[in-house]
Amino acid sequence: MNTFRFCLGLIAVSLALGCSPAPQPQPAAKNPPAVEPVAENAAPLKPPVAPNPTPMPPPAETPPEPLTLEPLEFGYEREKVKYTIPAPAGAKTKRDLLKPEVRIDFGRRFNIKAGIGRVDLKDRQNLPIAYLVDSEVVTQTPDLLLVRENLVVTFGSAERKMAYQFVMNIKLGHRDLYVASINRNLESAQNFHSEAEIKQMMEAANMLALAMPLPDDPAAVFEAYNATVRKDDAGKVEVLQLASRSITDETMKLLPKLADLKELNASDAMASKESLAVIAQLPKLESLNLQHKAIDDSSIEWLSQMKSLKKLMLGSVTKVTPEGLEKLKAALPECAID
Repeated sequence: MNTFRFCLGLIAVSLALGCSPAPQPQPAAKNPPAVEPVAENAAPLKPPVAPNPTPMPPPAETPPEPLTLEPLEFGYEREKVKYTIPAPAGAKTKRDLLKPEVRIDFGRRFNIKAGIGRVDLKDRQNLPIAYLVDSEVVTQTPDLLLVRENLVVTFGSAERKMAYQFVMNIKLGHRDLYVASINRNLESAQNFHSEAEIKQMMEAANMLALAMPLPDDPAAVFEAYNATVRKDDAGKVEVLQLASRSITDETMKLLPKLADLKELNASDAMASKESLAVIAQLPKLESLNLQHKAIDDSSIEWLSQMKSLKKLMLGSVTKVTPEGLEKLKAALPECAID
């Protein structure tokens, strides 16, 4: 009895002191899982890698807004004639020192050149543009060549697969002119033009105009294009010295209106042998200088009709054969041919 009371007292003291009864031992687990030994020099375990997500295409490039254009005036060296063409405000003009051509640039979005003369759009070697072998000709007429370059060039976050170039022949103010796009670097898409950009430049080319109207007098038109005109006491034009690189086949069509012309120097004009048919209509022409023209046997037919000629200068660049020259001398026995 005393022993029972003693045990009760110990339990009461333990509860008062906050002591928990000693944990009872747990029975051992049956058949614990075996742990495989790690081999020496084993590669460390890698966390599982999530599969690559499907790549998303880059966002489509938003085309920039069309440029706002306003009339830009330009002209060629030593000429009185001025032209206007729509161009962005702030566009810069620059004359070419080697040929009658003016560049008009505004950043990389508006780049054209306007020159004197007519371009043979079938003669790829002499075009004012250079395009790649695998380029696609979109449009080709006698007055328009539009080319699409099939490129894959990446710059920044955008990719251009197609770029465009054009050449356009224009008749304006008794003169042949051309307008062409400019691309500065075949290796960079930044220097090519999109379809929208080329369309705006072509629309501008179609709006090329004279800043001031030309005079009605054909002699005054030649003078406006820097030609030298000499008249007799009665005011009739007898001598016409055509300026270098200013007169084209379209200008030469004014010649029949100078019916009293006796001397014509067309050696420096940009007119082709096609203008010989016009010159043949001058009834009083006595002296004709064609020294810098590539005259050949196909020209003999027209030259032979100039019965009033007393002096004909063909020069060293002539392509007339000895047989053609003999034929011409027979047709013009009173003419000294040099």
